[in-house]
Amino acid sequence: MKTLISRLITLSALALITGSVAAQQPASMKANQTQGFGEGKVLEFTYTQNFDCIDQPNDDLNYNKIKAASDPGEMQTPICVVGTQPSINPARTKREPC
Repeated sequence: MKTLISRLITLSALALITGSVAAQQPASMKANQTQGFGEGKVLEFTYTQNFDCIDQPNDDLNYNKIKAASDPGEMQTPICVVGTQPSINPARTKREPC
């Protein structure tokens, strides 16, 4: 009986938190927008570019001389390296020439 009551309380609290978080996100925001706080008010920021860390099987972004295909540790945290030109973009399509 005690565990049933504690589960009900936990589920109720989770539902309340989820509902309040969902209520704070305006429905009019696009995928490339976020809100921030500045000048004493809530501001809306729009990102014109999207950056992603792409680690391909033949890469060695942590420079341990082991390719990513054989190095499970390399995939545990994102390793973003400026200037790499992956053969795919985050949408998994061929990249367009610059």
